Parts: sequence; C-alpha cells; structure tokens
Amino acid sequence: MIIDRETLTDRRGLKTLAGAFIAALLSMTLMDMLPSSLMLSLGLFPAIGLLFGPWGALGCSVASVVFRICTGVDLPLSVVTGFNSLMLAYIPYRVWYSTMQDVRPKVPVLGTSHNMAKVLIVMVVSSVIYTSIDHMSYMAIVGPEQVWIRSLYTLMSTLPTSIVLVMVCILVTGTLKMQHWTPRIKMERDALDRIDPKVFLVAGISIPVVMVLSGFNDATIVIGTVVVMALSVFVCIRPTMSVRQRDRPTYNASKRINTFDNQVNDRIIIIFNFLGLGILAAIMALFQAGLLSDIPLMMDLAYANEGFGGIPPEVLGADLSAYTYLTLAAIALSAVILFFLEFIERSVVDPMKSMARNTKDFVVSEAVMSADDMHDKCKPYLKRNDEVGDLARSIEKMARNVANYVKDIDSLTKDKQAYRAELAIARQIQMGLVPKDFDIVDGMGVRIDGVMEAAKYVGGDLYDFMILDGGKIALSVGDVSGKGVPAALFMSRTKALMEDHTVHRSNPAEVFTEVNNALAKENNQMLFVSSWLGIMDTYSGSIDFANAGHCPPLVWRYETKRAEYVEMEPCPVLGVVPDAEYRVESITLSPGDRIMIYTDGVTEANDSYEEFYGSDRLREVFEDTAGNTIGDQIKVIREDIKTFVGNAEQFDDITILVLEYEGRKRPSTGLRSLD
Repeated sequence: MIIDRETLTDRRGLKTLAGAFIAALLSMTLMDMLPSSLMLSLGLFPAIGLLFGPWGALGCSVASVVFRICTGVDLPLSVVTGFNSLMLAYIPYRVWYSTMQDVRPKVPVLGTSHNMAKVLIVMVVSSVIYTSIDHMSYMAIVGPEQVWIRSLYTLMSTLPTSIVLVMVCILVTGTLKMQHWTPRIKMERDALDRIDPKVFLVAGISIPVVMVLSGFNDATIVIGTVVVMALSVFVCIRPTMSVRQRDRPTYNASKRINTFDNQVNDRIIIIFNFLGLGILAAIMALFQAGLLSDIPLMMDLAYANEGFGGIPPEVLGADLSAYTYLTLAAIALSAVILFFLEFIERSVVDPMKSMARNTKDFVVSEAVMSADDMHDKCKPYLKRNDEVGDLARSIEKMARNVANYVKDIDSLTKDKQAYRAELAIARQIQMGLVPKDFDIVDGMGVRIDGVMEAAKYVGGDLYDFMILDGGKIALSVGDVSGKGVPAALFMSRTKALMEDHTVHRSNPAEVFTEVNNALAKENNQMLFVSSWLGIMDTYSGSIDFANAGHCPPLVWRYETKRAEYVEMEPCPVLGVVPDAEYRVESITLSPGDRIMIYTDGVTEANDSYEEFYGSDRLREVFEDTAGNTIGDQIKVIREDIKTFVGNAEQFDDITILVLEYEGRKRPSTGLRSLD
C-alpha cells in the first residue's frame, strides 16, 4: 500500500480514516462491555476495508492497537494485532479489485445472485488469507503451541460475522449515497508488477505444507514467516491493473443497485440482512443464557489445548461452539439468499428485464422489429401459466396489434396522400372554372376583379361574369350549402346552368326560375345555393338583378364617398322549392361608383373568440380603401379579414367580386344628312 504526500493531504482520506477508527473502536468497546467473550466486531473490519480501501483499513488497524493497549495488552502483541487487523480489513479490498474487475474498477454491489456470490467469495477468501497470516505471525512470536486452536478460533469468529455485516454495510452505504474507494491505478508497470504472481501463490501454498510435514521446527517457522510477510507486502503494493486512473475516491457507479429502490432482489436482500442480524443477536442471547448446548468436538479441542490466551478450556469450548453455530447459520443464510435470488432472477427478474428490453427495442425501432421477432423473443415465456406468461402473451399480442396498426396507418397514409393529390387536381379544375382574365371587359367602361378562397381543397363558392349582347355584362356570385367536394360539384352544375340560361335570357328572375327548377330535380342531398345575379347596361350604368337568399351587395358612391348596402326583397334560395318566384330589382351606378358582391364567408369569418367579422367592419374597410384600385382594394379587405381571424381556422369559403363603373358613351345610330 503506497501512501504518498498527495494522498496524505487528501481530506476525504483523512475523514475516512477517522470514521473507520471511530466505528471500529466503538464496535470493539461495545462488544467488550457485553457479558460475552465473543468478538463479533472483527466481522466489521472486512466490510470497512472492502468499501473504504486503505484509509478504512488503516483506521481499523489504529483502532485495534488503541483498544488493545487500553485493555492492558502489551505493546508488541498490540502491534501484531494491529498489523493483523490491517490485513483483515485490507485483504478484501485488494482481493476484490485484483480478481473481480474488467477494464474499469467496479465497486461491490448487491442486487443479483452473481454480485452476492462475488461478495461472499471475497469474504471467504479474505477470512482464510487473514487466518493464515495471523497463524504465521503468532507462530513466529509464541511458537506452534496452541496456534492451531487460535487459528480456528480466528477463522470462525471472522467468517460468519463478516458475511452478514458486509451485506449490511453495502446496503447502508448505498442508501446513504456514500462514496466507495477504488484502488490506485498505475500508468506504467514497475519491477514488482513484472514478477509473476504465481510464484507467490505457489509459495503461499507450499510453505505451510512444508511446515506441517517438518513438524514446525525453528527453520520452517522463520522461512514461512518471511515468505508470508513478503507475500503480504507484494499484495499490498502491487497495482491491481496495468493501466488505470490515479487512486482517488470515486462515486459508486452502481449506487442505484444498492439503494432501497423497491426492486424484488433488493427487498429479498434487505429482508435476509435483517434476518441475519436477528440470528446473530439470537445466538448471542442464547449463548449468554446458556441455552445453546456445547458441541462435543469443540469442547474436546478446547480441553486438548488447555485453552489459550488465558481463556479457560470450558469458556473456549463454549465460544467455539457458539462460533460454529454462527458459521453454520451464516452459511445456511447465504445459501438461502443465493437460492432465492437465483430463483427470483430466473423466474421473474430476468424474464421481466428481457421483455422490457425487447419492448423498448420494439418501441425505439418504430415497429421495424417485426411481430414475429417479438414472438421469438417472448417464446420462452409464452407457455408459462403465471403472471410472467400473461405478460409475455400480452406483449406479444400488443406487438402484433401495433404491427397491424402500423400497416393500417401506412395504408391510410397512402390513401390519404392519393386523396389529397386528387383533391389538388380537383382544386385546379375548379379554379379553372373561375374567370381569371379581367381584361376582356376593357373598353366597356367597367373594371372587374375578384378572389375566391376555399376553406378546404375545393369549395362551394363561385363568381362569374360574361359579356352579353347589346353592351351588357352579367355578374353572378353563388354560395352552396356545405363545403368540400359535394359543394364543389353542386356549384359546377349551378355555374353551367347559370351560363346556359343567362345567354338566352336577359331577365335575371327568369334565369333563376329555370336554374332553380333544374337544381330542385333529384336533389336527394337537399343542397341549395344562395346567389346574386345582375345584368348591367354598361351605357347607362343600370343593373337589373335578382336575389336568391344571398348577401346584399355593397355600393360605394363616388360623389358622396360613402358605402351603402343595397336593399333587396327576400327570395328563396335555389334548388329547394320548385317553381319559386324571383323578382327583378334595379340599381344605377354613376361613373366612379363601385359595387361589391360577396359571400357570407366574409361577414361571418370568426376569430378565436367566436366573434364575427361583421357587415359594419366590411363597409368601413370598403369605404376606406375606395381610393385604391379594385385589385388592391380586394387585397386590403382580404388582409384585414386575416388579421381579424388571427390563428383561428378558416370556417367557410370566401368570395369577393368588385366592379368599378367608369362610364361609357352609347354609339350613335342616326343617318348622316344629305346635302
């Protein structure tokens, strides 16, 4: 163990040393105060060393020396005990980070049977190594007499308590989110690192065998002690990996596994840890009450060695019996924990994790993983008759349903795209029915402009104008009930009928009568059209018009600079009542006057508060923009409607048609006089 100046000045390291010192000293003091000779506090040292590394081990060693001196043990034996305590606490840390690692150091965690097994193996191996070191050190000091019984006493007092307490400490530190300590990582290999560890391993095994066979003479004791000490030093200073980061405290990367996060494995571990502590306390209480019968083999060993360290044989035998019970209980408890964890993992946790991972992959892949793939992944659990089987079958069914839904959505998307393409074509066709060439009226004393915007791809609004004989122009605007394709088809039929009858009749009322009767036939959908039709004499400026339930036109007078709505007699809409009567009314425009015909999509445009644009606002904007050209005037009106509506969706089709009368002289029809 290398401790350089930078490490010594590490405040967290010193805090760790102080905390380990206090915890170890309190545990030994508490056990000394109890009316029992059992030293269960030794099991805390491996747990502290495993989790807090060299600083924790050093704190335990110092606490052991201080405690021994305070209890009357001579200094040399206290120092040996301190060294043994250092090894007891440090060996689990070194074994864990020397054998249980990959490229990145991983702190001890619980939560799975694999992790539990690693922790238990480290505790067993560490207890055996510590017992061997303790055996050799005491053999060198007091000789081979009574050392074997002491080694058995040490192993049995360390192993069971360390198994239980290390799991408790791992859970407690994880719950409190305390940082664990990872080992120093050298960037370069030194001379010791190049020495083959197998040499020391062979030596560590062969020397005790030679000592036993040789009868523990002085030479073998000295050689064995030197070799074991050298092996201990090598284990302490040898880097655990060839390339790793500098020794510093790191956060527990697997901290979540050690917290009380309500996972099944964690609950089982918590329950068995409390159970283990309860068993330790129960054995101590029964031992103190004399209710545990002594084990004959342990009593024979105690009397055969006549006790040791001033402990009477009967007390030593009772202690060994109690430690035997503790060891058997710890082994049984560990086996039960591993069995239950393995059972829970295989029957519940692993299937749940597998299905959760497969479900996540299925979701992330956006159903690229087929339902058959999900079936294959869930197949091992489909035949089970428990909750896991129900879940597997539900997930497999869900995957198939999702796959079917995705196919249906793809099909609907394709159909929708085709439908939108067809609607786009229908829109182009409908817009082709609306006149775009407004210059055809040039020279007739009028200017015309208009706009139509459907609420959907196609709409039920339409405007039209045509030139008639005798210097007349027909203007019409219509609005079919409803929107979309049915309204567009009904309006196309209405437009064709209006054009056909307007060409042959100069009376708008008669045109409406014929169109109404034609639309009313076989109108099973009960669609209807509100319309306004006017026939204007461009020479006089008079307009004869008929109204079929439509909005009143808006007329702006050049002379007064005011706009007024045209008063009309109410008449029925087209396509509902056969043989309905329509009346002809007239208005006259003077040069500079304008007339605007529109649909109710203008005045009934609503904002997000469900308030209408209204006829008053339309009249004001029409007045204020009369100084613009009719094309710019329509654009300003349309922008004002958009501003009013805001983010609200367009509810109805919008159509505006504006005519400005400039005046026109009637051509002379008289004969030239003869001279």
